[in-house]
Order: sequence, then C-alpha cells, then structure tokens
Amino acid sequence: MMNQAWEDAFQELWNHAAHHRGVREALADPVGPTLSDTLHQWPRTRCADVVGIGAIVDAVLRSAPLVSGAHGVERRWRRCAGQLADLALGEPTLEYRHNRAFWSALASIVAYLASVDAPVPEPMWGALLAELAQPMPEPRNTAVVDERLHLAAFNYDELWQAQKEALAKLRGSDIREPGPTTRGARMKVPRTTNADVLQLATYWTSALAQVEIKRRQMGPHGPEALHGAGIDGEIRRWREALRDVDNYATTGDPATTYPKNEAFWRATGSVSITVAVIDDAPPPFEMLTDTIVQRMPVQQLPISRNRYRNATYPGEGTNESMWDKVHDDFVQARGFDTRDALPGRVGRPMKIPRTLNAEVIKLAAYWNDAWHKLESRRGILGNLPTEHGLDTLKKRWQAVMKDVHDIAEPGKVEDVYPKNHEFWRESFELAQTLDLFNELPSKLDIAWDVTKTLPDRFADVVGKVAHAIGDVANRAAEGVTSGLGKPILIAGSVVVGGLLLWRWLRPSPTTVAV
Repeated sequence: MMNQAWEDAFQELWNHAAHHRGVREALADPVGPTLSDTLHQWPRTRCADVVGIGAIVDAVLRSAPLVSGAHGVERRWRRCAGQLADLALGEPTLEYRHNRAFWSALASIVAYLASVDAPVPEPMWGALLAELAQPMPEPRNTAVVDERLHLAAFNYDELWQAQKEALAKLRGSDIREPGPTTRGARMKVPRTTNADVLQLATYWTSALAQVEIKRRQMGPHGPEALHGAGIDGEIRRWREALRDVDNYATTGDPATTYPKNEAFWRATGSVSITVAVIDDAPPPFEMLTDTIVQRMPVQQLPISRNRYRNATYPGEGTNESMWDKVHDDFVQARGFDTRDALPGRVGRPMKIPRTLNAEVIKLAAYWNDAWHKLESRRGILGNLPTEHGLDTLKKRWQAVMKDVHDIAEPGKVEDVYPKNHEFWRESFELAQTLDLFNELPSKLDIAWDVTKTLPDRFADVVGKVAHAIGDVANRAAEGVTSGLGKPILIAGSVVVGGLLLWRWLRPSPTTVAV
C-alpha cells in the first residue's frame, strides 16, 4: 500500500522549489510534479538546495527496510549522491547542473519510500521548505553553468516550431514583417545568441546531410525525385545562411545576440519543411543555453579562454554509455575510419575516430583509472563473481597502455595517434567489463586546443570524404574548407565556422564547373 504522505511531501517540495527557484522545461508541457523518469520540467534548485534535500532523503532511505527491487533503487540513488558529492558541494550558490537527473531520481526514491511505508520526517521537511524560501546570494566571480535545452518531435517542422518557441521564451523575441525580398509571413524571431545559432546551424546542416545521403542510396532516380521536392534550391539557400553564420557567429562573442536572426530563422524554417517531406522522424535536439556569466572585469579573464574549450562528460549512466558519448563526439570532431575487428578477434566493423596523441593520453588515463579501481576491488575481495576473462583483458589493456606510453606521450600532441584502432576497441571491451562488475563511471573533462588542431584535421576529413564521391564534389569541398572561421567546442561537439557537415552537401551548379 502506498503511503500518501510521501506523495504529498514530494508535491509540496516540488511546488515550493519551483516557486522560489523557478522552473526549467524541455518542452512546453503543463508545469507540475511528475514521477516520470524523463522529466519535461524541473525546479532550478541551487547546489546547496539539492545537498540539503539529498541529506534528508539519504537518511530516510538508509533506515528504510530492504525489499525486493530495492537494490536497483539504492544503486540509482548512490549514483545521484556521488554526483552531489563531486559537483554540488563546492558551488553552493550556483544552479545545480544536473537538476533534471536529480529530480528524476528523487521521484523514484520517493515512490519507493512510499511503497515501504517509510515515515516522512516532518520537522526536518518543514525546515527544508523554510530553507528553500531563503534567497541565494549571487556568485561574486565568474561561473560557467552548462544548462541544456532538450527538444523532441515527430517531424522536422514540429521540431523547428519547438526550437523557436523555447528559445523565444528563453531569450525573448521580436515580431518581424517580411521585407520586399523576403519570402514568408509575419514571424516571431527569437533573439538567439551567436552560440545558439552555431548549435542550431549544426543541427539543420546535419538534417540536410542525411537527405543527401538518402539521395545517394536511392539510385538513379533519386536525384530527380529529390530535385522535384526542392532539395537543390534548399541547399543553395542554406549555403547563403551558413555564410552569414561563418561571417558573424563564429567571430562574435558567444553570448551576443546574432545580428541576422530573422534571416537565419526563416532559413531554418524553410529547411525544416523541406526535410520533413523527405526524411524520417528527426533526432532529438539538445543544446547548451547558458554561456559564461561575466562578473569580473574583462581584463582579468584568462587570455586563453577562447582558445580552449572543455568537453565535460558527467559520471552518469553506464561505462558503456560513457564510452559511446565520447566515441561519438570524437567521430564527429575528428573524422573516422571504419575498421573490421582486430586480427584473431571477432566483432562488428567500428568507426575508429582519428584522435590525436594528446587526446588519447587523456582518455587512456581515464580508462586506466577505472581499471585500477576494479583491480583494487579484486585484490580486496579475492576472486570476483564471473571473473573469467579478466586476466586476458588485463594483458590486452596493459599492451594498450604500453603503446600510449611509447608512442603518444613522446609524440607531437597534434599528430593522429597511429594505434587508434587498438585503443578504441580495447577501451570498449574494458567499458563493458566494468559494467559487468557494477563499476560506476566517473566524470571526464577534456580540454581541446581547438584553434591549433581542428582546421587542418577538419580539412583532411572533408577532402577524404569528398574524394570518395567524385572529383566535382572534391573541388567543391576544397572551396568549403578555405577561409573557415575559428572553431568553437560546444556541448562536446565541434562547430567549425558553422559548417561542420557541409562536406555532405552537393556543390552549387553556379559555383562549380563540371
């Protein structure tokens, strides 16, 4: 029987936090508490708030009786509490960057406590609500808070509408009438920033790229069919929008309002309609919405701020999902080679990122630390359950680390690591093994010197892809890679002058001679 007191306590806490701290939302759903694992709204609680909530809930959970299914609940809470210890304790006044995951986990814990009829600690709960009502002091120095906007829809034009509405609500908007040379109707135009536009441009370029891939897969009738749907004209117009993005967004302050927002939003709206007719359901859209909050004098900020960009991977989920996120980001950022399984081994073909020596050194250290934690546990407990294969994996991983020490560490930081295939295969095997023994992933931070290494690597990737589809496209790709603006790393993926996936687009017939 469910304890109604916990449901009431959770709803009261949610409403109280939402009232005093505000609410973030992924989609325009009705605001209110939910016990769903995928929250669309969540309170903007500060780090001090979640630490206080977590301390009370943790104490109740530890004293609650263990019943069937409790281990999964306890494991999820342990992972959530680990994030609080790593990220929340040192930044009490800042908005907690994992609020969505925290409130989702909290809902599950509350449901469990209600199911076992655990008592609600009324005095402590009242003190907690009073503490949430207190205003938090503003941070005195610069702080970076990675807030994300999550959007999903059944088709591309619906997703574009969701993007427009969400960003208009977040940034504000202006009503614009179409000019004499502008197609379309009266439009509400979000005041999106340069950083917003770079992320949006990457998403919609990727959508057009998928259509171009589909054109090649359709055979001899594909070009004619897609031309009839207007894809060629759409690509030409999108190129013009991307030139503006490259001229203004890549060179401007990421937090400044993009000066050509109306043209950009009209262009993305047109792309969304065309792609919706041709392609399948869109992938979810996720973007960072908060940039650096500058509270120090400009001259006191580090000069290298624009040179280095940090990719942060929170220690959440499984080790395999962590590996997947890092792998996919490097595939996108550095390009890849599709390779069959290693000699004498079985496995599917894998995209092997062309990671650089400096990056492999960092990644190898991360996975090596994870391996040593498992080894330490093995030494304390003796033989672990289902330990078969650990010794073999250990030998292979030691060989990987020897290669990193012998090749990557003394090599040039900007050179491609020559044994990427072995590294990515063995790190994947290691990630799966760590999950087998219930090891939790830790946070990974990587600082990429994007201004030194990416333009050359990107140009190399573009050239190789274009060469595979013919000489005409190759000449077009050479034109694309000339004059790229400074790259910016956003949310773990690289946006190079707003043209990340332009290599897939067909050349304009007006600019390329056949």
